[in-house]
Amino acid sequence: MTATGPAPPSARLFMYHRGRPLQRYHLNAAWSRARKQVDLPDVHWLDLRHAGLTYVAMTGASLREIMERGGHSTVAAAMTYQHLADSRDEAIAASLSDTPPKVRDQGQMGS
Repeated sequence: MTATGPAPPSARLFMYHRGRPLQRYHLNAAWSRARKQVDLPDVHWLDLRHAGLTYVAMTGASLREIMERGGHSTVAAAMTYQHLADSRDEAIAASLSDTPPKVRDQGQMGS
C-alpha cells in the first residue's frame, strides 16, 4: 500500500508474487501445506468460517449482527452458529441472579 496508495474496498488482499490475482490452485496448495504442517488434514476452509462465526455468537452478538458478519440473508443460516448458546443458559440464569436488571422506574414493577 505504501507504493500504490490506499486500495479501494474491492481490491484483492492477496496477490500472486508477480502481481496477478491468486488462482484457486494457489490457495488450495497453500492450505494443503499449512494443514500438513500443523497435522490437521481434515480441517476445511468452511471450518474456519464456522469457528469464527461461532466465536462471534459466543460474544453475545445478536442474530442480526451474525447475519451481517456472515453475509447471511436468512435467520436459519445464522442459527447454525448458535449451537454453543444452548450451553449458556445456566450462565445467563446465574448472571441474572447475581445482578438484577436495572429498571428505569422501580415503581412500575409488577404493574
